Formats: sequence, C-alpha cells, structure tokens
Amino acid sequence: MGLSKIASLFSSCTDLNYVDSSSSSSKSSSSDLEAHFEKHPSVRVVPIKEYKQAALTLAEAFAQDDVARYFIDTPDRANWNEEQKWDLHLSILEYITYAHCMRGLVLCAGENYGCIALW
Repeated sequence: MGLSKIASLFSSCTDLNYVDSSSSSSKSSSSDLEAHFEKHPSVRVVPIKEYKQAALTLAEAFAQDDVARYFIDTPDRANWNEEQKWDLHLSILEYITYAHCMRGLVLCAGENYGCIALW
C-alpha cells in the first residue's frame, strides 16, 4: 500500500462515509481513496526535518500518561526536578519520532501538528 493510500485512510478516520454506500462493492477502490485524499489534503507525511515539532505534540499529549512516564518516574530519578523529567520525556519521543521518520511513517493532520500518527 502506497503512502498516499495510507494517508488517505488516516484522513478518512474522521469521515468514514466518504465511499458511496449505494455501491455494490463493500470495499473502496484505489481511485476512490485517491480522490478522497485529493479532496482532504490536510493529512500529510511528516518529513524528517519536522520530527521535533511532531515529537513535541506527542510529548504534550502523553505528558501524564503512566506508560510514557514508566521510564521517567523511577527510583534512580527521584531527585530529578520536573524540568529534567520533561526533557527526558521529550528526548524519548523525539527519538521515537525520528526513528519512525527513518524506518516507518509519520503522518500529521490538522494545523500545528494537531494530530500525529506513527506507523
């Protein structure tokens, strides 16, 4: 599956009725997906030069997440202040985002990196 098709599927998650329900086929064709993506260009692949902005969105979204903080709230970091913990949290997500830019797929939807998907 090509990047534009994956991006199209991602963009359709908020608009699941974009395929004509009167169609006899329950699956959408590639041309249906491509046409949908052309009409909804707000989803795009994040280039590697923008990994820090995408990572910041993820860091803010998961700032209080217990799983994300598992590597941060540890006994050996009990003396760290919140700024130091934030810096580590952000660095972890920057690494993960950069790795996905290199070997996976990072998608962005909305303005100011409002929605990030790592694949």
